[in-house]
Amino acid sequence: MPILKTEDDILQDIIKTCTGLFGLTILDATPINRGWLNLKWKVKTNQGLLLIKQYNKERLKKYKLTDIERALNQQNRLHSEGLPTPRIWTCNGEMIHKSKCDELFIVMEFCEGRVLHAGQLEKYHMYELGLVAGKMHNLLNDGSLPTKEEPIFLPPSREQRLQHWENLLKGVGDRTLSDTLIAKIKTQYLATEQIKEIRFGATGWSHRDLWFDNLLFEDQQLTAILDFDRLGYDYPDLDVARAVIAGALHNDEFDQSLAFAFLEGYNQFRTFGTEQLIAALKGLWYMESVWWIDYNIEQLTGPPARFVEEMHWLAKNPLVFNKNLYI
Repeated sequence: MPILKTEDDILQDIIKTCTGLFGLTILDATPINRGWLNLKWKVKTNQGLLLIKQYNKERLKKYKLTDIERALNQQNRLHSEGLPTPRIWTCNGEMIHKSKCDELFIVMEFCEGRVLHAGQLEKYHMYELGLVAGKMHNLLNDGSLPTKEEPIFLPPSREQRLQHWENLLKGVGDRTLSDTLIAKIKTQYLATEQIKEIRFGATGWSHRDLWFDNLLFEDQQLTAILDFDRLGYDYPDLDVARAVIAGALHNDEFDQSLAFAFLEGYNQFRTFGTEQLIAALKGLWYMESVWWIDYNIEQLTGPPARFVEEMHWLAKNPLVFNKNLYI
């Protein structure tokens, strides 16, 4: 089996397989440089615009192929129910295809739209996102998928989290770190000390990556929710928190009107109040803070740097620890 060394080698290998499976003629292919490790191309074909996504072999080691297949099936089910999710092409009932050189890939509709980030969203964007997210959670939890005994994220104890931050602070002396970085780690420790309880809401099926690199907008409309690979049985409330913090936090300021707009849309399908949102934001911080706050945060760029900003704001803001405050 030849080793494919370049992105173009991988694309040409996949194109040959697509020609055999679907009778496609590829007229043009443009790389989409978004996401981690997996390769994506916008392709112009004799059957219209499509998107090809290759699954990176190293990244795939973190997942079970059966879980990805289930997620892709749900993506197509949501599409059939009218949600803005791109339809995945199938051949002989299969969604994930293998090229001659053992590259795994999928072919799906190409969705028009652009990625919006914090500071670019209006209330109507957040309302639309809340509306679609509420409907998505209803459909994912309508009984079509089995209930599991436990969620993916099993929250560690407060003592375990404190030990994590203590260990980071103990290692500070062995490194040359800025006062700002050290202060951010201390902020996480102090926030953890304040914890009295963490509530994650009911368990259920959720997208688990509902942030703006996986959303496309066109004018006022949400045109696509993308990347269902992480879909799993966890806490739908954390989807809400992830979308709200991504859209409402900008330049260290939390725009309450954007949060309320999301909730207004979401509540068309599922009841979700202010207190529940505060608990969800706190839960999101408890889960994600240890992923992003580390010694290397000053070297981070792009999405990881944004996540650091969010985790720092949540830890230092009494909003998530004092329910008497309004949002």
